[in-house]
Amino acid sequence: MAEAVPLTIAAAASFFIALAGTGLLSRVLAEKGVVDRPNERSSHVRVTPRGGGIAVIAAVAAGFGIL
Repeated sequence: MAEAVPLTIAAAASFFIALAGTGLLSRVLAEKGVVDRPNERSSHVRVTPRGGGIAVIAAVAAGFGIL
C-alpha cells in the first residue's frame, strides 16, 4: 500500500501540470502567432495553436522526477 502513494502523487501532479500547462501554452503560442491555419487537407476548421504537446512532455518528465 505504501508504494501506491508516490505513484498517486506523481500521477496527480502530472495530470495537473499537463492541464494547466496546455492551457497556458496554448494562449501564449496563439499570441505569438504559432498556429496552424486550416486548408483543404486539415482536420480542423479554425486557426489552432501548435506546440501544446510540450506541456504534456513536461508533465510526464515531472511525474518521473517525482517517482
